Order: sequence, then structure tokens, then C-alpha cells
Amino acid sequence: MRLRLFLFAVLVSGFFWIEPWGALIADVLAPWCEYEAGAAQILMRLFGSEVLRSGAELRDPVTQKGILVLWACSGADATGILLAALWVYPSCLRAKFLGALVGFFLIQGFNVLRIISLYYLNLVSEAWFRFAHLYLWQGLLMIDVLVFMLVWLRWQDRQCKAH
Repeated sequence: MRLRLFLFAVLVSGFFWIEPWGALIADVLAPWCEYEAGAAQILMRLFGSEVLRSGAELRDPVTQKGILVLWACSGADATGILLAALWVYPSCLRAKFLGALVGFFLIQGFNVLRIISLYYLNLVSEAWFRFAHLYLWQGLLMIDVLVFMLVWLRWQDRQCKAH
């Protein structure tokens, strides 16, 4: 158990040391941020919003207020924590792989909703935007990871015993 906890701490710490690795940010996370901004724009337009997008930036055409989806807003931190937890937990590879796949898309989908809400909050109040961006959504993303892990733990137990 201690070894798994140590390994989890090393993996999570290593993930957060990636920050200075400019190539990873430029080649992987920056295009991913543009993809998430595009997904947010599509959803907002489906519900009647006239939001404009340029790369990873979403902007209101009337007020010109907007947000920029940076790599720190990509959900990569929550995904890294989830992947580290899945990797160190003693489970079959099939359950780990499916957990990583489903968890990744769940976190990213939740993150697109986060981006949409932050866009609208920024139009209404910078103070609300700042609070939601820095505190509320960070906590909600981590709760998302925790809830997913709890569901996955129950599911993987049945899956791995069946195979």
C-alpha cells in the first residue's frame, strides 16, 4: 500500500513538473485547448449564442469580452491525477484502459461545460468569473475525478473478477 501511495505521489508530482516542457504544451495542450474552445462554441451556438472563436479564444461579438482557454484550463491536471490513480490501483489492464478512456472523456466534457460557464460569467461579472475560475471549478473538477474513481472502483472489481 505504501509503495502504491508513493508511486501515485511520484506520478502526480511528475505530471506537474511537465509545466516547463514547452514542446508538450505547444504541440499537445495548445491544440487541445483550441479543440475545447471549438467544442464549447459549437454547443453555445446550438443554444443560440453568437459567440466568436479565434483559436482558443471565445469572444462576444457585441461587447468584445471573452476568455482564452490556456493549457492550465484544459483539464490536463485533473486528467493527470485520474490517470495516476488508475495506474497505481491494483486492477486488470482492461479495467484500467477503459477507466482511462471513459474518465478522460468525462473530464474533458465536464471541462467544456466549465469553459462555457466561465465565458458567460465573464460577460456578467469579472469578480464572479475570477471566483468560479480559480476556486469553484477547480474544486468541481477534482470532485468529478473523485466521483469517477469511486464508481470505477466498484465497476472494475466486478470486471476483473469476471475475466
